[in-house]
Amino acid sequence: MNYAEVYLKKQAQTRRDTLREELEGTLRDMRQTFDIIAKDFNNYPKEASEKLQALEKELSGIYQRMKAEGQEEGYKLLTEDLRAYILSRLNKGNVN
Repeated sequence: MNYAEVYLKKQAQTRRDTLREELEGTLRDMRQTFDIIAKDFNNYPKEASEKLQALEKELSGIYQRMKAEGQEEGYKLLTEDLRAYILSRLNKGNVN
């Protein structure tokens, strides 16, 4: 394997690692955002709805970036994890 191949492989791994770290942070932030939205929803439905729309827009932006990087599987895992978290919170009635 020549230097260029090694370099390109290391660059690709670095991009994957960076993306994974960003996704983990984004997921954590989105969980916190959902908790805030859920608490606000009963008292401030309009504001909570706007926050949900902003969250949806952020997810769309993440998807576009990941699609460009060829990481659609990572996006699928992110959204499945977020969906499971939201459903578990709703099922437990633990959103207030």
